[in-house]
Order: sequence, then C-alpha cells, then structure tokens
Amino acid sequence: MQEGNDRIWSAHGLNKPERLNAFLADAINEIGQRLNRASSASRLVVAGHSRAYGVLYPLAGSHADQQQHVGALAKLSAVWLLDGSYGNVPMAAFRALASVHPRLAVRIIYRAGSLTDKFNGRKLAGSVELRPIDKSIQHCEVPRQLLAKLLTELPASLTSAEDEFAFAADSERQHRRGRIHQD
Repeated sequence: MQEGNDRIWSAHGLNKPERLNAFLADAINEIGQRLNRASSASRLVVAGHSRAYGVLYPLAGSHADQQQHVGALAKLSAVWLLDGSYGNVPMAAFRALASVHPRLAVRIIYRAGSLTDKFNGRKLAGSVELRPIDKSIQHCEVPRQLLAKLLTELPASLTSAEDEFAFAADSERQHRRGRIHQD
C-alpha cells in the first residue's frame, strides 16, 4: 500500500467500507475464476500488520455504516491487529464494531514493553482482546510467528477450505524491503 516511505502511504480507499467491500468482491470473484467455479465467502477474517491500522481503525470507526451489513463485511468474524497499535487506538470503536457483528472477535496483539505498547503490557479478554506478546519478537516477525496460531484458534467452521476466506492487510512486503522503521 506504499511505494516508498511512510509519508506517501495511502489506504487506496480501503479505509471506507464501501470500497473495502468492492475490493473483497473483486478478490472473491478472481478466486472463483482461477478455481473455475463459483466462489463466495461465508466468513471474513481481516488481519493487518503495522501500518494496516490505517485501514483497521477506520473500519472500526465506520461500525454504523450500512456497508457493514452487506457483502463480505456482513460476514466479518475476526479482526486481527498484529503489532499495529499506533497513535490513539480506538478501543470504543472496536467495541462498537464487535456489537454490530455479535460473533466478531477482535484481537489486538502488541509487543509488551515496545515503543508502541499503548496498554502497559495489559491483557484483556472478551470480544475485543488485548494480547501482549514478548517484545523480543521482532516487529516484522509478528505476522510470520502468529498467523498460524491465530488460524488454529478460529472456530472449526472457519478452518475448512470452503468456509475460510482471509484477507491480510499485511505490510510484510514493505518490511522485507526495509521500508518501515522497526522499534
């Protein structure tokens, strides 16, 4: 989502529910074409790492938008923020989003004691979970080390190939190129 440094980062409209739904519809359609069969998403997991907060914070903030009830967003079942708690984390908005999607599990995973630790190592359970991890896990390693574990935590109905659709708003490619500062 960026070609250079963080100053030119853009959400390319994915911070708006209508545009995110359109993007997901295109992705699902493309998957169906490549599989040579009709494709649909019965559940949606949105995972974002680092700068993806620029999509996930607005997603939470748009909890009252009617687009939350149509398309792929209507099937939102999990939101994972992977070491992306920058700025002012909109906890109230994430709770409101969870109330719009009653089975939604929001996981805010952060490196306790790091420069981006907004929660002082605090742990919180519930529909909006704070999950501190050891800061010895390097920032760019967070998705690589945790995505498999998070996938195993999904309810059984989400782990079959036909029922699962995961969209990772992940900036790992930029990290491999060394374009995002590590703390």
